[in-house]
Amino acid sequence: MTRMFPAIALPLLLLLLSCTHALKVDVCVVTFGLSRSARHTHISVDAMLLQPLRRAQMSYVVYMHTWLSEATRYTNHVNGELEVPLDRFDFLRFPANIVHAEPEDVNADRSAYLVHGDPWAAYGSQANRSLLNCVSMLESSERATHLWRNRDCGAVIYTRPDITFINSLNVSWLHYLRTDSGRNAILMPNHARWPVNDRFAIGRGHVMRAYGTRFRHAGTYASVRPLGSEEFLDFFIKQHDWDVKTIRMDFHRTRVDGRLEPESFSELADL
Repeated sequence: MTRMFPAIALPLLLLLLSCTHALKVDVCVVTFGLSRSARHTHISVDAMLLQPLRRAQMSYVVYMHTWLSEATRYTNHVNGELEVPLDRFDFLRFPANIVHAEPEDVNADRSAYLVHGDPWAAYGSQANRSLLNCVSMLESSERATHLWRNRDCGAVIYTRPDITFINSLNVSWLHYLRTDSGRNAILMPNHARWPVNDRFAIGRGHVMRAYGTRFRHAGTYASVRPLGSEEFLDFFIKQHDWDVKTIRMDFHRTRVDGRLEPESFSELADL
């Protein structure tokens, strides 16, 4: 694997080139959002997500978009993270092939998303922080989608860099997507559904291009109701009439300090 690090470049585009360069690839893995805990999660990503693909001899490319934070401390009152140290180069630990890391425009006008307030205020969010984090995440998802949108991917997996997987990807899920029944399906974890889980999803290319670029519809949604991440995603899925199938892909959200958020897992899943 060759690493190319521009000496001076903002936005910083890192191309970590693997042996897989063909336009057509079996699986595109896409991750997005501020990378805060990849130093804790990267081992599970490789073991539980990428190794099953290698064992099945499926070609893949991992794409990543993240923000280069100017802050050296991170606070999230909802999660109980107060002034914890933040490594702006944490994303280098994530096993990605193509990475776009850039500073976020902190002066961008976000007023359109604030019309109905912060849905997380009741849980301790201050100064619209959680809502602004949601907007940042959605914009990062859109930019990550631009990295692979012209590629022919048999299946596309969207995941976040801050989750620790505790069970493995089942490649039979990817085979299901190749069937007529799976054409308009979106596979989502069967846990942490509020009402859907917004941290992991699998689908065919045409489904996941729309999934990854829903940010462009967030302003319209926020004009009529609070912009809750899971609620917005649920609305978006229903608007597209996708067939949601639950899968047993268990993971823990992982905080900056490595703390794992407890989850309630279920044996029941559609696939």
